[in-house]
Amino acid sequence: EVYPFISTSPSFTYAQAINLNFYQAVSLQKLKEWRRAEQEYQSVLQQYTNIIKAKAKSLDGVAFNDVEVRYRMHECYVGLGLTNQAVNILQVIPAKQRNRKINYALGRLYQQSNID
Repeated sequence: EVYPFISTSPSFTYAQAINLNFYQAVSLQKLKEWRRAEQEYQSVLQQYTNIIKAKAKSLDGVAFNDVEVRYRMHECYVGLGLTNQAVNILQVIPAKQRNRKINYALGRLYQQSNID
């Protein structure tokens, strides 16, 4: 984490802290810091799944969902040249939750990898 004191500050709600971590990962991704961004997204995804498992109402105010995080992780893997991991992270998303963007990305990765 670039600014660990921000996300652990008691003045932020859990949703605000997880949003900050997500935006930090987005910033790293924009700077083409693929590995660091991927690590941040992993952390955000873990925090998000912990919220879901706890069935907490603190999910209100979270600016993203797990599909968006996985898509952005796929972009990091593509940037790192890890096509197989990019395919795997998108395939984890259930078919009913996949939107046009996800299906297009999967199609391109299948085409690049010669997967039918």
